[in-house]
Amino acid sequence: MQPMIGRRTRLMTALGALLGTFLCSPTVFAQTCLGQNVDNCININIAGIAGADGNGNYDVTSYNWGEPGVRAPLGASPQLTFTRASLDSTTVDLMRFAANHRKVATADLQFMFMQTATATYHLVNVHFLSVMHSGANSPASFGPSESVTLNFKELDYTYQPILPNGQKNGPPVTFTWKFD
Repeated sequence: MQPMIGRRTRLMTALGALLGTFLCSPTVFAQTCLGQNVDNCININIAGIAGADGNGNYDVTSYNWGEPGVRAPLGASPQLTFTRASLDSTTVDLMRFAANHRKVATADLQFMFMQTATATYHLVNVHFLSVMHSGANSPASFGPSESVTLNFKELDYTYQPILPNGQKNGPPVTFTWKFD
């Protein structure tokens, strides 16, 4: 028979993990951090697409906001490109969306540090522009990666100042750009 403290500890750990998933989520959409360190990751949720997890979420290895080499009007660009490390069955969906320049209502990209969203890009009226694949055969990087470029009409940017331990350091600051 196991001691009561051991069962209680396991129960509290499982309950804490479950509650943390729901209560510590910085936004209404679930940032899954699929296959990444849960404390530090970049995730994008795209409305109207299955995503790698079936809920519109994709892990992001890198992203760029803006068009390279193009000076954008209003000091900002209505374009965001995200890269994911591997291809999966939803690659075909992304290709179809890009081939048809499909429109979705929103996409939300978050940079998470110590389970706190430090930078959030809320894209509104989103069009898929392109999908690009690249690959490498090296010890540091093997296999194909996928880059998806989105164009949008509005961007709500939120930055949450944090301390080195990941705790919030004051209220978030936000700014909205509208592109016509």
